[in-house]
Amino acid sequence: MASAPNRIRTLLPAILLLLAITACGPSAPTPTTPPPTATIAPTVAPTATRIATRPAATATRASSSPVVGTPSAPNPAAVTAAYTTLQKQSSYHLEIKVVGLGSLLPLGIGNTLTYTIDANGSDQKIVIDDGSGTTQEGYRVGGKTYLVTNGQAVESTSLPLLFTLPDLLYSSLTAQGVMTFTLSGDEQMNGRSTVKYQGNGSIARLAANPLFALALPNAQGEVHGPLWVDKTENFLVAADFTITLTTPQAGTAKMRLDVTRVGQVGPITLPR
Repeated sequence: MASAPNRIRTLLPAILLLLAITACGPSAPTPTTPPPTATIAPTVAPTATRIATRPAATATRASSSPVVGTPSAPNPAAVTAAYTTLQKQSSYHLEIKVVGLGSLLPLGIGNTLTYTIDANGSDQKIVIDDGSGTTQEGYRVGGKTYLVTNGQAVESTSLPLLFTLPDLLYSSLTAQGVMTFTLSGDEQMNGRSTVKYQGNGSIARLAANPLFALALPNAQGEVHGPLWVDKTENFLVAADFTITLTTPQAGTAKMRLDVTRVGQVGPITLPR
């Protein structure tokens, strides 16, 4: 039987995506997405200041029981494409923080997971902290991939799946049938003018995805929270999701995603 640490590395992709931000099938990792397994220390989420008066759409929270069928219409293209559009920016800093992980998967790791990506063009630095004192670091530089071991960058043929988690999670959460996102006005978020969308969905729908079925067998509960997209350039700016699990055990976790320093991250270099 796999040890707890090994098992958690298998389950982490499902957990992270549950919390956060388009395909739902087992696809190959996109080269532009870095590897993660880091624990992110909880930080204070930026305060959103409402600045517009778009008609707010009323979102109905999904039932915690399995839901049959899919939403009547696909999610807005601005939502489903927001992460891909972010990857097309010249540079950016992305931070994902998951708090309450232990309540969902009591496997002996830390309760907080932090995942950060610094990107400049196609180069990336990814750091994952699982909250137990273990940090993983990977790079994509000059078309090559590297894993950091004992402070030294060692070239690798590819990065582990965990490093591609943000893309996988986002595409799965925003795919039709898992969460429904409705327009909820305009807000200032992370120093940018954004369009806010309210998301509501079912963990059972996410667990139906073959990629997450093993980690979330028979899981039921709700996923809900807002997501912000840049008003002018349509890239992902922030998301703040809450996952409430009712089966196979009760638990609540929160996932905060923030994009900052767009166009301000310098060249990515390997540690020396």
